[in-house]
Amino acid sequence: MSTTERRPVRQGAGERASSRRIRRAGILGGAAAAATGGVYIFLELVTGGPLRWAAAPVAAVCFGVVVFAGFSAGREHGTRKETIAPGETVLCTYGVWAEPAPPASRRASVDFSPYQLRLTDRQLQLWQYATLVWAHPWTQVRLVTDGPLLRVLHEDREIAAVVGAASATGMPEEVRFVAGRMAARSPEGR
Repeated sequence: MSTTERRPVRQGAGERASSRRIRRAGILGGAAAAATGGVYIFLELVTGGPLRWAAAPVAAVCFGVVVFAGFSAGREHGTRKETIAPGETVLCTYGVWAEPAPPASRRASVDFSPYQLRLTDRQLQLWQYATLVWAHPWTQVRLVTDGPLLRVLHEDREIAAVVGAASATGMPEEVRFVAGRMAARSPEGR
């Protein structure tokens, strides 16, 4: 083998198990969405008249979209679950928008916010859909509120400025309260 050729990197047993769990979560999410949507579409087509059969191609496309959405949601859930250490607990998750945030009318729903601020009993995490942007222990972050804006500082450098979704009105104060409690409870914070 020449020096320019690269050997394939083999995954360890832990990485294979992790990717298997994430894949399984995606498949289960897709199957659940398919079962729910499939039963509904089947009943609509069977109980309807001849015009309902004309809608079959549209129903098939919608069915595919639902399966893909279920698979994506399951994969995202599996990926996030993998980042939690044994014994670690997720306290809450907030849908947030990175600054500059869109108008309040677009921030009305947590479901459509592109970022999730996830609080565990050991760390603060920022997710963009299924991608972990960063995660830091409570003792290494400092939080500053500026009205509805929450600024996250790590090593005296701002790493995020987020605005909560419209349904999370008290988010900055709640996150600061949890951060103070968790930092005080941690062995490094004493």
